[in-house]
Amino acid sequence: VVSRLNFSSEIDLAKYALEGIGKNFGKDIFKPYKTRQQDLNNRVAQGLVTDFTYLNFKTAYLLNPKYNLRIELEVTHRNEKNLTFNNTTNWITIGLRSSFRNIYYDF
Repeated sequence: VVSRLNFSSEIDLAKYALEGIGKNFGKDIFKPYKTRQQDLNNRVAQGLVTDFTYLNFKTAYLLNPKYNLRIELEVTHRNEKNLTFNNTTNWITIGLRSSFRNIYYDF
């Protein structure tokens, strides 16, 4: 028996440092190496310390197993916070998803 209901979740927590204008602590890999701040006494997370939270929860219901046709409901919360700003984003998505697989072998 195929279970028609599916749940998934993702939780990401991070702490990192953002670079200010004109600063180069190494977070942006496209900045030139020669513009680094200093050669010695560096540490992890130099700059503006930022906390990041990402939460994602998804529920899917399988409508047609032959075509893997499912309806999905997804809720996402994203927060990026430091001394300068506190950005929060929440969104809800509803979708119809399918995968058309070509399951035959012609030898």
